[in-house]
Amino acid sequence: MKESKGLEWWVVMLALIWLCGIGCFGFWEEERFALLQLKASINYPNETSLPSWEDRVEGYNSMESDCCYWEGVECNETTSHVIKLFLNSTRNWSLGDWYFNASLFLPFKELRNLDLSNNQLVGWVANEAGFERLSVLSKLEVLRLDYNYFNNSILSSLGLLSSLQRLYISVNYLNGSIHLQDFPATSNLEELDLSYNGNITSLTTMIGMKSLNKLQVLRMKGITFNASVLHSLGALPSLRKLILRVEGLVTKKVDEKDLPVNKSRMICNYRYRLVEKFS
Repeated sequence: MKESKGLEWWVVMLALIWLCGIGCFGFWEEERFALLQLKASINYPNETSLPSWEDRVEGYNSMESDCCYWEGVECNETTSHVIKLFLNSTRNWSLGDWYFNASLFLPFKELRNLDLSNNQLVGWVANEAGFERLSVLSKLEVLRLDYNYFNNSILSSLGLLSSLQRLYISVNYLNGSIHLQDFPATSNLEELDLSYNGNITSLTTMIGMKSLNKLQVLRMKGITFNASVLHSLGALPSLRKLILRVEGLVTKKVDEKDLPVNKSRMICNYRYRLVEKFS
């Protein structure tokens, strides 16, 4: 009997030691290690961004060692899991192009918001899949990739992130015709920003496509289309706000109640009415 109680005591102690090793200092060690790897990638080969991200052995349970207090990191107050990473404008421009490594982000199972804007991202590392690998992050809702060097090749990859609600890819190098059906799994996306990709010439959609059926806001500032783009956007049933320039036409915001009943559902959804041509 005594041996049995002694064994139970050791089992409990070992369990507590294991739990402390992964979470009782206010953070999860796997995530802390992943952040340090991410810092090394951002700073490669010889920069010093994110100085608060330090791997200290002494004072292990101090605030400085708790990654939830590191710059740009936000954790859940209850579980201490990383839920937001604000890494915008982190990589030093003197280092040149940065290649995305999706595997660095996979340990953050609870991640909801990821900001990688303005970091000279041009693509992903060789022999690695692209953004589709982030599809395992089932709680990721917001992804910011503004002010980078991405081209159209990322669209199909981003289109597989089914949990996304807001996606920002303004000021990149998207060009030509953008096929919105390239977002096959984005049925939860509510806001999409394609602004200031000045070489975009058209948007194509397919009536009845299941992707983007919850899209409410589409931003395309700094891009000029001809009027045919309005017909393409009729395939987006939930669209409520559209920001773009249509060549030869001006728009004026009006209340939906002021629109004639015979206006198309698409125009009513936009809450805009075409009112005059440029002179």
